[in-house]
Amino acid sequence: MSSRIDDEAARLGLGLFLFAHLRLAADADEELASLGLHRTHHRILHLAARAPGTSVGEIIGLLRLTPQGIQGPMRRLIRDGLIEQRSAERDRRKRQIYLTEKGAKLQSEIAAKQYERILRAYEIAGADNLDGFFRVMLALIDAGDAEYLKYNHNSLFMKYQINMP
Repeated sequence: MSSRIDDEAARLGLGLFLFAHLRLAADADEELASLGLHRTHHRILHLAARAPGTSVGEIIGLLRLTPQGIQGPMRRLIRDGLIEQRSAERDRRKRQIYLTEKGAKLQSEIAAKQYERILRAYEIAGADNLDGFFRVMLALIDAGDAEYLKYNHNSLFMKYQINMP
């Protein structure tokens, strides 16, 4: 394959990724906007749903936020009764995030649209193409983020025989 084809494929991939991201984000944005919430709120809800007990510090690192940048969204989610903070058992200074029942319901409703869109894409692409898709996505993300996913979704990595790059 010549570098011109590689460059063209990379440009097409970047465009596809951009528009896929915009569509998936819009699925969430529509629901969030009705509640006066934004993407940072959604990302915190997502992480709390996928890995209950994730610390505030871990969320700051995963979302590439500053401690100041997370304060407003966290306060709002707590005030709205969507998440709660608990002190860690081993280190009482460490604050861990958990979804409330209300938060779990909202997160589930938001994710349902996104899951449906992804499932339709998987069905169109075919199950034989999932391995390639997972490999591409893993190669695009930071190694630390891939380790986080593997740690929190190890059974899925094993089920789909996903190997780290």
